[in-house]
Amino acid sequence: MGTSNKRTWKSKIEELARENILNAAIELLKTEGIQKLTMDNIAQKAGIAKGTLYLYFAKKETLLNEAINQTFTPLHNDLISILKSDLPPDTKLKEFIFCNISFFNNNIELMHLFRELMIKFPVKRKHYCMEERYSAIISALTDVFRDGINQGIFKKINPANGAAIFFEAKNGILIQRFKNKTEGVVNEDADELISILFTGLLKDQNSHT
Repeated sequence: MGTSNKRTWKSKIEELARENILNAAIELLKTEGIQKLTMDNIAQKAGIAKGTLYLYFAKKETLLNEAINQTFTPLHNDLISILKSDLPPDTKLKEFIFCNISFFNNNIELMHLFRELMIKFPVKRKHYCMEERYSAIISALTDVFRDGINQGIFKKINPANGAAIFFEAKNGILIQRFKNKTEGVVNEDADELISILFTGLLKDQNSHT
């Protein structure tokens, strides 16, 4: 086996080991709670020695930070797939909202645990707006708005501004659901947000109600 192949194989093994550790941390958090989320317990859950754990994560804060980020990886991948699909631009935006709310609805308990975790531990997590994932989402959303404008589906606006406004509006309803511990009614919240964004707040001037 050549040197290059050996490095590739070693890299894959290390990647799998890190993923195993992160999954163990999340599983431990969900089943045992924050109090049991120690490096000793994480190592035991992952089936490795504590010394091996520290080879991959020298600090607990770094491990927790990456564990949180990994949890959102499936959502990010699903959102990018939706935005780059062959669906019509307006349908992409609707599916984007539904996918977001569904993910948080299905993981509401874990989201609350993450909040407690970040209060209890000094997790140094970059603001989402500074991360590569945010840039990728905004870029893909901008393309959707641009396509919608070119196809005559959306009004002529700045596509990048539209993408940013749309993204933050989505965040607003997620925060509202989180604070109120709202579960279920995913379709209703998604439809209401889409209605506001697509048709606005003003009543039909021709309506008498």
